Amino acid sequence: MSMLKVGVIDSGIDINKASLMKYVVGGYDVVRGKAGIEQCDDEIGHGTACADLITRAFEPGEIGVSVYKVCGAEIAVDIGTFGVALEKVLDDRVDVVNCSLGTIDPDAKYKLCKIVARCSSAGTILICAWNDEGYTTWPAAFDTAVAVKSGEQTDQNSWVWVSDKKSHVLFRGTKQRVQWKNGAQIFMGGSSFATPLCTRVVARALANGSVSKNPSSVFSYLEKNASSKNIVDLNQSPLIPWNTVHKRMKKVGIYPFFKETHGFVRFRKELPYDIAWIADFKHSKAAGKKTDEIIRNSPESFYVNAGLPNDSSGIDSLIIGYLDLAGEAAGKDLLEEAYDYAFQRKINVFSLLPSVNQAQWKERFSSEGLWLETPLISYESALGMIQKVPEKKAVDVPIIGVFGTSSQQGKFTFQLALRYELQKRGVRVGQIGTEHQSGCFGIDYTFPSGYGYQQSLKIPMDFHIPILRRVMSEMDKGQFDCLIVGAQSGLINPNPYFYGGIFSELFFSATLPDRTILIRNKFDSEEYIRRTENYVYAKTGVPVYQTIPFEDLVSNGKEIVSSLVDLLVKDAKY
Repeated sequence: MSMLKVGVIDSGIDINKASLMKYVVGGYDVVRGKAGIEQCDDEIGHGTACADLITRAFEPGEIGVSVYKVCGAEIAVDIGTFGVALEKVLDDRVDVVNCSLGTIDPDAKYKLCKIVARCSSAGTILICAWNDEGYTTWPAAFDTAVAVKSGEQTDQNSWVWVSDKKSHVLFRGTKQRVQWKNGAQIFMGGSSFATPLCTRVVARALANGSVSKNPSSVFSYLEKNASSKNIVDLNQSPLIPWNTVHKRMKKVGIYPFFKETHGFVRFRKELPYDIAWIADFKHSKAAGKKTDEIIRNSPESFYVNAGLPNDSSGIDSLIIGYLDLAGEAAGKDLLEEAYDYAFQRKINVFSLLPSVNQAQWKERFSSEGLWLETPLISYESALGMIQKVPEKKAVDVPIIGVFGTSSQQGKFTFQLALRYELQKRGVRVGQIGTEHQSGCFGIDYTFPSGYGYQQSLKIPMDFHIPILRRVMSEMDKGQFDCLIVGAQSGLINPNPYFYGGIFSELFFSATLPDRTILIRNKFDSEEYIRRTENYVYAKTGVPVYQTIPFEDLVSNGKEIVSSLVDLLVKDAKY
């Protein structure tokens, strides 16, 4: 076999270290765009240490080291510089690359995906360090990269294989003697120096012909020859109340005809159950009409019954909307009446809000083999989640956020449209909804911070972020290609002295979308839009992906969603 080429993307190399330089075959200062090993003198020592650990197992002539200097006196590398380094790696036809430096910038998954894919296609193996604090690290997080984390073993030549959503290896991360700049020898630890140990093993296997130059072959070799193996449980935690109600309903009735009913009508064909009928109060404006007379651009039409029908038409479940205000106006408890209607006819109930006698009703329904559910996060269940469910530092899959400048902008409808369009493209969508009816659409988790949250969200505000972070951590275990999130009302309040948008701000701080879609009103001031967009950038480090006038959604929503999904799919390389 011809001499194996090993690339080291790092801080350079000590060009005065003769014992290392005899392995070097080329160099390129990526930051300054200058070729030649004399341009790659190490100002830190980090790259020198990595090259030393890799070359210890080889004789000169067995491997040739190409040095790619991506930083100067500080260990910091931006995404663009890293991308250029990988381009040079491809030009030089390097066989295996040591990347002890990486980035936790979430935008790297988009900006580096194409060049990483090209490396894999060209047979270039990337060995990449994972951040020691546990943050998702790029390019280590890419499927085709070998991710290396710091292990506790003392042997430099043994490793642990960890089967996880992103399987990885643990090499020695405890302190070990390494070469540093100016001929110094120091003790250093961490994944930065575990990574060259892995690179050394892979390079030896490539040189011996034990593996071929494709990621699957390398992964197989590392798994097979590991000193031990760990398997991470990828099942979602049962401590989190995941939505399952949509799986239990087959034929439903909906009462009353409320704003939230629009989504059921618009997306009827996407639902896993049939809608048998929709009913409203006997003297309401909607009673006796068809839904397409009420809902603009509705693809479906239902007749709205005047009152709950005596003949329930064989439904197995009743979805009950908000009855509190109507009950106050009528001077009676309409929710209790609806519960009794369902109970007498042996019908299951999903109610957006609970009754004042919820516990007794649940017991009565249960005694008849029926279920009665309503969105609720209690203090006790929330505390259990926070104490027992681990939180990841970052979510690996793309997060698409839908937020707005005010209420009643159709943000939930927009989220549903995104969901179903992405699913039609074969994308596995995970989703967190804040509307109480979210579970009826198959949305995975409901954080009921919309209308009626006082009855459904029995937790202090400082629980919001840790709960949502744990939910997202569990959703990130491998079953989804992307997550959709979105909150209520405006992302920030137009009045900076008023805290009325705090729930949306907490939700945004917890979910931190990679791609934020902002729904605005045409009458919103440019100053308010600018402040909102600045808020998004300040929190995420990524500009607003698209700002869409609500009025345009009303008139041209289907085309806007389709074009947006085209961009998202192309951008994220699903």
